[in-house]
Amino acid sequence: MSFFSSHLFSHCINTLSYSTYYRNICCVGTFDLNNWYHGGEINVCKISKEFDRPTIKLLACLDNKIGIHKLVWSEIFKELITTANHDGSSSSSRIKLFDSRNLEYVVQQFSEHSKIINDIKWNNNNKDEFASVSGDGLVKIWDKRVKSSVITLLDKEQGVIPVTSCDWNKESDWILAVGNENGQLVIWDTRNDLQPLQRRQAHSFKINSISFDTVDTSRVMTGSNDHVLRIWNFSKNQQGIYLSQEHKIHRDIVKTAEWNIHSPDVVTSAGYDQNIITIPLFNMTQVKEYELEGTLVVCFQHI
Repeated sequence: MSFFSSHLFSHCINTLSYSTYYRNICCVGTFDLNNWYHGGEINVCKISKEFDRPTIKLLACLDNKIGIHKLVWSEIFKELITTANHDGSSSSSRIKLFDSRNLEYVVQQFSEHSKIINDIKWNNNNKDEFASVSGDGLVKIWDKRVKSSVITLLDKEQGVIPVTSCDWNKESDWILAVGNENGQLVIWDTRNDLQPLQRRQAHSFKINSISFDTVDTSRVMTGSNDHVLRIWNFSKNQQGIYLSQEHKIHRDIVKTAEWNIHSPDVVTSAGYDQNIITIPLFNMTQVKEYELEGTLVVCFQHI
């Protein structure tokens, strides 16, 4: 019996977000790789288990007319969906807040980044705050009640390298993980805008997705252009970032990955192979990393 489940969509998948209020329900944003301006959908799916096997069911599909670059369900406001649409121009990279009960109503919109917005994430410990990252190399923190950003972060050691993904730690309102185009995983304490807390070369190519575990907040998951999904152990006391699990099931770029908040032993990823893959953690390749006399030792246990 197969230990994972998949569903094939009509367009490439760019973004995925679980609702924290509606059990096992997630939104999937897609785009037409050949025509961003005219092709893009918002799909609502139910992801659950039947007879100990993960299942995926498509519940609804909305033609958005334009490619969905990022879609995030608020973890505090149950009807609030945040999007960054993309038609290939920087002028289109506005963050918009929608009421899911009436998607034609725009609650608020924001525009400061000079290049494409690559990711947006709500801070579940500060209900009005969210972060955005962009090709302009900047990380911006916003308050939904005002139109201007309240904090701007720039990794001065790396310079203006496009920042491609981000996520807030689930038990801290100031720990933010970001990934960049060079495959680096960077941890910020947003109270200190001078330099990051930690940094790790996590992938050989661009990181497209970062997600902190909703249960074990020391774990963070990354998905990359190298087709690999990885899970890392992170410590706030600056002891380091260490790889614990990975899988290489996708045949193309891993664009998005999320923890299932209702089934914490299962993760879901999707990408340019047009598949959603949901897999229990124990079926992933197990990895142990540790320092030995100043050298990083890596041990793999294949399932």
